[in-house]
Amino acid sequence: MKYTEYWKLAVNKSIDGTTIPGLRHAEKFLSEIQFSQSSPTIVDVGCSFGRMFPLLSGISKTVHGLDVDPFALNSAANFTYSSLRIASAENTNFEDCFADLVFA
Repeated sequence: MKYTEYWKLAVNKSIDGTTIPGLRHAEKFLSEIQFSQSSPTIVDVGCSFGRMFPLLSGISKTVHGLDVDPFALNSAANFTYSSLRIASAENTNFEDCFADLVFA
């Protein structure tokens, strides 16, 4: 089974009682951030299959996704990311100061 397929299944269940952080957890933290513009540029690092896109797209119309897994990016293409690219967090290939928020 490919990693992304595994992750899609694992994200909603837990073997040991722990919870994998989801949309409500991220929403709590993001609600504390005050953005200087109404639609900040966001880079979703490790976007996987687009799991956080519904939340991030509610903050901005400009959300770029990146992941190291081509299979994951293929699934993320179901969402309207501004761009999707195969890249790591260490080498995003974005210009310096490109994003207003880097979400990981």
